[in-house]
Amino acid sequence: MLKQLILDFIESLKTAEIEVYNEFSLQHELGIFLRDRLPEKKVEFERNVSHFGISKEGLHKKEIDLSISDRNSKKQVCAIELKYPRNGRVPESMFDICKDIAFVEQLNQNGFSTGFVLALCEDSKFFSGKIASPIYEYFRSNKPLKGEVQ
Repeated sequence: MLKQLILDFIESLKTAEIEVYNEFSLQHELGIFLRDRLPEKKVEFERNVSHFGISKEGLHKKEIDLSISDRNSKKQVCAIELKYPRNGRVPESMFDICKDIAFVEQLNQNGFSTGFVLALCEDSKFFSGKIASPIYEYFRSNKPLKGEVQ
């Protein structure tokens, strides 16, 4: 269900029903979108992992861009990390996206039942061009992202 809602949100971006112009607007528009469609869930912004009883030690990040939990049981349901790179930091942003994926995997290991990383990339350098270093292979080919990314 959450996956389909995120796909519906992306469709709303494509049709310009919803407009985002930076990562902050992406976070808030998606949060509002999910709150409207998940009234039985609690959608929170920038929640520290300690709120969910997760130790910060060894985590790639400390705050979750969007967290979704059950209102009644307070059980963690979903963690969503967002990226909307717009400053031309292509390889650095690619590493940031990989770091977000690793963070969501850590959250899944610590009680979240699911997680997503949503990256909106308008700059064609993210998904096309000559592969200049190994990081580009993950974004420009079908190479699976796994293990440690150098």
